[in-house]
Amino acid sequence: MHSLAGTISSMTILREKKREWDMLRETEKITYVLRDKLKTRPFFLKGTQPPVEFVMGEITDNSIEFFTMPGLPARTQITLYLTVNRHIEVDFDVKEIREDRWILWPTQARIGRAVRAHPRYMTRDGAVYATNFKVSKNEIGADFSKLQIASQVVLRDHEKQIAEEFPGLKFYLPNDKERLPELKPLENVNTPVIIKDTQDPAAYEIPLGDSTYKKQLEMARAFENVRLRLSGTASFIVFPVNIEEKGKTYLIAHIYLPLKNPGADFEKILATLTEKCDTITERIREVNMITIKEKQRVHDISLGGLGLEITNEDLKKYVPLSDRITFDLIFKMQAPLRFQGKICHVASDDEGEKFVAGIDIEGSGHSDYRKSNQERLNTMIQTIKLEDQ
Repeated sequence: MHSLAGTISSMTILREKKREWDMLRETEKITYVLRDKLKTRPFFLKGTQPPVEFVMGEITDNSIEFFTMPGLPARTQITLYLTVNRHIEVDFDVKEIREDRWILWPTQARIGRAVRAHPRYMTRDGAVYATNFKVSKNEIGADFSKLQIASQVVLRDHEKQIAEEFPGLKFYLPNDKERLPELKPLENVNTPVIIKDTQDPAAYEIPLGDSTYKKQLEMARAFENVRLRLSGTASFIVFPVNIEEKGKTYLIAHIYLPLKNPGADFEKILATLTEKCDTITERIREVNMITIKEKQRVHDISLGGLGLEITNEDLKKYVPLSDRITFDLIFKMQAPLRFQGKICHVASDDEGEKFVAGIDIEGSGHSDYRKSNQERLNTMIQTIKLEDQ
């Protein structure tokens, strides 16, 4: 348990992943859970860094005793949390404080619906750190037109590469004046469109807002001309290149792929285009990214994520604005592991000196979360687990 209150900072949450909760409001049910399920578990005071530990003592009909470090600022209400297989938060009224002894009474509890997939382990100072960060310099939505312009170089490079595998493939920006007639009704569509038979009118009966693709082409007096021009093409795919940030989808471009021969394996082609677009969007993100080499301490870690202590001023500036971050994870005396993460939680003290972030590990650089990296990370975490025992 921490012993020096002066080393503890009250933290303001700047960003937090939305959780789905099961709520408990009856004090009898809450005290039952605390007494019968969580009596031996340490709790932690929400909004403190490092987290202040609270250990449960005696439970009576109208009070619950907790012990913590002396010298904490007095409060009338607090929230204590812990994570077992689910994240749990309990709100308390503070009835009495005597040095390290707090007398509390619960008012409500929140139990996260999501089950934690991997156990989390605290790390020793210097045992694990992250470095070589790539993080967005500003929100995509704040200057999207600038990002579209910058992405054109990336799109041109990948257009040439992908066209070697798929002859006739071409990229079009949403507002491109050279968009083909069949693409004009689709300029704001951010889901794939597949026309499996260019000569079958029924193939164009695809919902498009309150209308259909066929009706939109007919309103533009382009439907028959499109069918005539595509008489030598069996089918075509229009595939969006999207970037997602903070729950919003931003359309960068469309991939137009005409297919000359019938009998195409559309499922296989869509899977390939999805993979190609993942690479493209990561390259586009890098256009908007800054690289930061300074090492940052990892204070806890699991196979699914980590807690990061941030001291670098650029990271303090850009992390709260970003959805994702790429970094090298380094264990003592080990080669770096490259990961991509989703930023789920950011908190800072009032002075902006202490800064922490919670990151979910999503993948490895430009590719999926490779099995070799996952296995290496698991091996390193098992070493930390053994050191704690």
